[in-house]
Amino acid sequence: MMDTLKPTSRIGHPFKNKEGKAFTDPMPAYAGLALANGGHYPLGTNGLFHGGIHFSAATANAFDQGDGVRCLADGEIVAYRLDSQYPDATPATEKSSQPPQGPALRPYSTGFVLVRHRLQPPAPPVTPPPSEAPTITRYGARLAARPGGPSVGWLPLGTEVAMAEERDGWVRVAGMPPEQTRWLNGPVANAWLPVNALDSNPSGFGLKLASLTGQTVYGKVTVPCTPDPGQVRAMQDFQAAQAEYRRQCEAAVARPTLTFYSLYMHLADGASYATYPERPRPVWWNKLRYRAGAKSRDLTAYTPRLVGLNIRQQPKGEKLGLLTRGSCIEVDEHSSDRKWGRISRIVEGNIAPLQANAQVSTEAPNGWVFLKELEEEREPEGYDRIICPREPIPVAAGALLGHLGEDTAWHAPLAANRTASSPLLHLEVFSADDVPRFIDACRQWERHLPENQHNLLALNTGDELRGEPKADGEVIATLQGPQTLPLSGLKSHKDEAGKAWRQVKARTGPGTTATGWVEETGRRCSPWRWRGFQVLDATSPPGGSWWEDANEFVNYLRGGPRPKESEFVKRLRGWLDTNKDGKLDETELDNALRDQLLAPLLGGVIAYHESEWHVPSWESKYGMLDKVAALLGPLAQRNLEAEKPRVSKLQWWTEVALQVGLPQDARVYHFHPVGLAGCFQKDSCCEITVEFLEEVLGKTGDWFTGKGGGKRFEENYKDNYPDVYKFNKGKFVELLNLALERYSISSCDQKAHFLSQCFHESAHFESTIEFASGNQYNPGVHPDAIKNGNTEMGDGPKFKGKGLIQLTWKNNYKRYSEHRGIDFVSSPELIASNMYNSIDASCWYWRHNGAIYKKHNAKGDINKLVDAEKENVGLITLAVNGGNRGLRERELLFSKIKQKWNLK
Repeated sequence: MMDTLKPTSRIGHPFKNKEGKAFTDPMPAYAGLALANGGHYPLGTNGLFHGGIHFSAATANAFDQGDGVRCLADGEIVAYRLDSQYPDATPATEKSSQPPQGPALRPYSTGFVLVRHRLQPPAPPVTPPPSEAPTITRYGARLAARPGGPSVGWLPLGTEVAMAEERDGWVRVAGMPPEQTRWLNGPVANAWLPVNALDSNPSGFGLKLASLTGQTVYGKVTVPCTPDPGQVRAMQDFQAAQAEYRRQCEAAVARPTLTFYSLYMHLADGASYATYPERPRPVWWNKLRYRAGAKSRDLTAYTPRLVGLNIRQQPKGEKLGLLTRGSCIEVDEHSSDRKWGRISRIVEGNIAPLQANAQVSTEAPNGWVFLKELEEEREPEGYDRIICPREPIPVAAGALLGHLGEDTAWHAPLAANRTASSPLLHLEVFSADDVPRFIDACRQWERHLPENQHNLLALNTGDELRGEPKADGEVIATLQGPQTLPLSGLKSHKDEAGKAWRQVKARTGPGTTATGWVEETGRRCSPWRWRGFQVLDATSPPGGSWWEDANEFVNYLRGGPRPKESEFVKRLRGWLDTNKDGKLDETELDNALRDQLLAPLLGGVIAYHESEWHVPSWESKYGMLDKVAALLGPLAQRNLEAEKPRVSKLQWWTEVALQVGLPQDARVYHFHPVGLAGCFQKDSCCEITVEFLEEVLGKTGDWFTGKGGGKRFEENYKDNYPDVYKFNKGKFVELLNLALERYSISSCDQKAHFLSQCFHESAHFESTIEFASGNQYNPGVHPDAIKNGNTEMGDGPKFKGKGLIQLTWKNNYKRYSEHRGIDFVSSPELIASNMYNSIDASCWYWRHNGAIYKKHNAKGDINKLVDAEKENVGLITLAVNGGNRGLRERELLFSKIKQKWNLK
């Protein structure tokens, strides 16, 4: 099976904050988790290792959980299980007195989705080498100031010279060498050249005899000898550029890579979606169903009239019956125009006769229906079993995976014998790869990354906060503990000496913070340094708990001495037991999650431990609990027996592991999801979404319709560019964000300028090709046509603007072809007809082919121009467009984006 898993370098959160906005700071997310009753990472309230975090009814006070659970990162679903209806945790002894029908009294979800991801640093910028090797002209003879001396010039082949004397295989030129001489540093009189470069080899006697008779001896340069050293240096530079390009490509391929998984446990069952039909279905549900709803308006001919949709013998054929409103069907065959579907199964509802006292045709259950008058619904391939799709299901970061399900304990109290409810999501992130080696490789790799990807500010214990952004500013506080802050949210300032400063709010003591200025130099780092993360072995003792012996543990519960602790728990207690009372309970964990220093410390723990979802047998996994319960007495034993059936139904590891590449012993490295997201989260302060673009750019209709070019252009665009006509907005934004990441157009200012330029250049996202004919770029019409490669009539229309920033001129198409390894010169339409190419070509132009500004060392890289001239839309427009066409609109767009993103 082909590996199609795309790497990512961004990880997000499963929910937005209570205001519906993305988390820009992980601290509110940590504090929100403290509201959960139990379910902390990496220890549960029972002292056992806990590999995930819980979201419950209580955490809804900090997270927007009603909108559903969102995927943390780009990836693919490799396994899932969804309940058609929740199982019941009610003990059999209690349930026997209840009627067998009806909903579960204490519902709990076994549903989960397992997503596989690939974490990989972005590739460093790769500079394409010159496309053609320099020409080397071989000259006939070199000239020296003395026989055998260093070169002072060269004579071309065919040059005749007069010879004065011969010495040691060299002859001296009589007088000055001919005018064809190419000098290295200026003319040299009485120069010498090698005899073997001439058409004859004169002897010293021959030259002497000729001088006595007054004759002049001539020779012609006929033997190639030495290349032009300038051309040699050019060739050496070319070869070095080729070697550097190969090195950069090899480095890009050899980037460190980590396969990791995110687990979303206790998801809502199928019955929940039937109960709440308005609830959006998860995007990965791939079985399509149709429901007769508000759009189904056909009526029966009798009273009371039923409303629904006519079922026909053939598309537009004889009516067979009425699919009543609320009914749900599946379709297995479509008409050639895809407007009609043949019913394969009636999932829910019924068919009514069209006339009073008539019978429904036997053909109706497999008749044809008009699909546009039905509501589409998505369902998973199956329920109540573990499914590992043969082809993993791709999902994007932020995609809806499901909704919180139920996880009600068997002993939950019932009010008036009514169903109890305990909404819950267990979120877990883990990897079976060699995580320590990956982190070491990342820290080495960070050296390859450009400065603009060092987007974090690293603060250390003892760093001083100053009241003003200058070296002699008053010290107002000293920092306690290492802290890492995203640069994007920090105010910046340059002092008179040109040094950059950042204003930060940082921890200065237990529970105290201060706001002040620190110098930026030497403090920038990237997420790939994995600052604040540490790998801990939590595998010993068994279960990762702080007890090993049942007798010791029960004695401790009854007030005895504390049992021996594992090194892992000792480390945690050393951090969390701030009041030194010797306790490690949920209160300590809650307090830590609210603490600005301790929460990131917990978030950086990578714990190596067996997964709790691997239960080969109760005895092998939880046998110690049986011993503890036996010592505690009959009540504890009954309670434990009531819990065992639920635990057995929740496990999934054994059935899934081999199919998705997980170890059978289930020993993996666990991450804190918030800690990971806090390190690798997107710069949500300048997040590009469909909603953002529509709000800022005022484009709420279809994109890429060609309407801006007039009706004739619109029709031509629709016919010739079907793959980009009315391109899906969500997919467009996904491709755009991936390309911006690929080309390291990453800062908020860079994105703001890029968007404002692209929106104008593409006529408000209306077209991927220039509206005009392109004849204006033909030779003889445009003064710069020939120097830009348009040497033939017809090159103008062929190489007119295409893409978002519209790529123009044949030479630019050549250079982009060399970059991509695709012949866009022969097939220039590929840039306009494929959205990936349209976006990629624009990003390439932005980084490699803009106007050159030596003042800023831009060398065609508009990113560098933006970094130097953040507010100069006119200069950026000149680099993109070669002029100032549409400058006013570009300035207005840039201003609106800045305002929306709160850019300074």
